[in-house]
Amino acid sequence: MANGTNVIMPQMGESITEATITGWRKKVGEAVEEGEALLDISTAKVEVEIPAPASGVVAELLFAEGATVPIDTLIARIAPAGAVVAAKPAAAAQAAGSAAASPAAPASAAEAAKPACPLTQSSNGRGNGKAPSTPVEELSGDVEEQRARLMRQRSTPLVRNMAKELGVDIAEVPGSGQHGRVTRRDLESYLAERRDAPARPRPEPAPAAAKAPAPAKEAPMGTMRRMIAEHMLRSQRTSAHVYTVHEIDFTRLEKLRLRHRADFEAAHGVKLTPLAFVLKALSQLLQKHSEFNASIRNDTTVVYHGSVNLGVAVALPAGGLIVPVIRETENLSLAGLAKKLGESAGRARNGQLSPADVEGGTFTVTSPGQLGALMGTPVINQPQSAILHVGAISKTPAVVECPDGEDVIAVRLRACLTLGFDHRLIDGWEADNFMAALRERIETAEFGLGD
Repeated sequence: MANGTNVIMPQMGESITEATITGWRKKVGEAVEEGEALLDISTAKVEVEIPAPASGVVAELLFAEGATVPIDTLIARIAPAGAVVAAKPAAAAQAAGSAAASPAAPASAAEAAKPACPLTQSSNGRGNGKAPSTPVEELSGDVEEQRARLMRQRSTPLVRNMAKELGVDIAEVPGSGQHGRVTRRDLESYLAERRDAPARPRPEPAPAAAKAPAPAKEAPMGTMRRMIAEHMLRSQRTSAHVYTVHEIDFTRLEKLRLRHRADFEAAHGVKLTPLAFVLKALSQLLQKHSEFNASIRNDTTVVYHGSVNLGVAVALPAGGLIVPVIRETENLSLAGLAKKLGESAGRARNGQLSPADVEGGTFTVTSPGQLGALMGTPVINQPQSAILHVGAISKTPAVVECPDGEDVIAVRLRACLTLGFDHRLIDGWEADNFMAALRERIETAEFGLGD
């Protein structure tokens, strides 16, 4: 467009090739300021608000809400301020890949002048050119009630997929978003209320009635689940996975943590967890053992990363897993790491991460020990070369050598840490040497807290 600005679907991260338009904030003909929210998009991992790249008037929206668009694709045009433009719903419907047949030409000019039914224009009444999932002739009852139901079914693909995986009818969930959209927080609140509700007594079956077997249920795999599956299979095909397990004594570290916990939390406003100590130890060791902070490019080149960017796996409340990245951890104090850890985990569970928050990791840590997992063999997060599994820290009887050389049985706090590494780049001796250094730091270091 001459003297105008094209809006392109942005690159949302190195592993993201497409995104879904979940809502246009502006209509054709409306003014928009540079930096003002123009549309919302969703990928398999995050939901993002996209700002307008320039000020002016929205001249054309090339895709309707719900359309999945490849990156670097033209999606809208902005005309200079003061320009007069007209809406083009037919173009938007065509660009969105609508499979509906073109409507027949009106019999007369008077018929052509009749306004179209809002339900045939858009399932949310905003004229985006997308037909509702339920044909108008099949609607029964009050039209406004049906229209409201259709509007409430509108939500992001991420939320709809979560609802499908959990067996929830999204139309039953009260929406607090724009135009009654159901957000992730709405879905989580609904699930919490349903979980806390008292169970209804089940009627006793008739004595003579034969109980039929429960039918099998089928549901499409959600977008996030598919992305995780593809990523895991690609990693298994790419890396030569090998594992080594080391049992590490956390007794001294736990005494140190508990002794300073209250003062630390009062001074920094964040909890002091065992995982923060593990991340601190890793941040220091990965600079020295650079092959564990590296990746293989094109099967021929080893990239040794200059900074330590730790990804920490977070389980989402409604299912799925995401790995937010804490950047340049080698420059963070123990308090700084603890803060970043708490912030990234909270934002992940509340669905507030941006694409940049989950990209660029150089080493990944997964810590399901809080659920009682003793050890595990996690899949390497590509294109990284290693991943660490932190098991449960539990009381264990152990043989301890006293200063006089006598052996005694004592209760110690121990945990199994499992290192998964890519044997294309790392040998077993290097892996065990790295784990021995990690064990020494955890068992003997002060971490800046002092006695």
